[in-house]
Amino acid sequence: MECPPLMYVHINNAFEDRGDVVVDLVRYDDYHDFFDPARDFRAPAVIGGYASRLRVSKGSKVTVEDFSGQRTELPQHDWRYTSRTYRYGYHGTLDSRPDASNRVVKIDTDTGRHLEHVFEPGDAVGEPISVPRSGTAAEDGGWLLTVVYLAAEHRSALVVPDARDPSRAPIAVARLDRHFFPGFHGSFTSRVTAS
Repeated sequence: MECPPLMYVHINNAFEDRGDVVVDLVRYDDYHDFFDPARDFRAPAVIGGYASRLRVSKGSKVTVEDFSGQRTELPQHDWRYTSRTYRYGYHGTLDSRPDASNRVVKIDTDTGRHLEHVFEPGDAVGEPISVPRSGTAAEDGGWLLTVVYLAAEHRSALVVPDARDPSRAPIAVARLDRHFFPGFHGSFTSRVTAS
């Protein structure tokens, strides 16, 4: 089996589709597009690849299709759909250039349509975690949790956009009294335990 050369760091989801294996990931044109800015993190840069679908079909045919030309990273989906056909991916943008506005991006994998929540210039966005309203809610029937560094306030916040339409004003913003690095990966559990 041969595959077009590609570089990736993060996989969003993978599933079987009528005998094909489908892997949704963030594809980079080149090794240096991710590792050079990550290595020299003090230099302003855009870190991100292209939300893409890799499909391995019967007969070992491999195709790669981009959902868009926008550079994103830190992909997530509704975890109830892990290893199953799903429709919505949630990504962040990582742009540290002066006056750049980072985003949380919802990508419809069926239509390629994007909805974006745009943050103020200089704000740094963490991974958007999908949290359903209930166990039976629609795939995008819930919220996104993302930690954001608010540059103008020099503190961090938990920002909660609506997963259906993240372009609207957030449902909630919980500002902290200090800042911390938004992190690369997060998780959510509805269970709370006490020690």
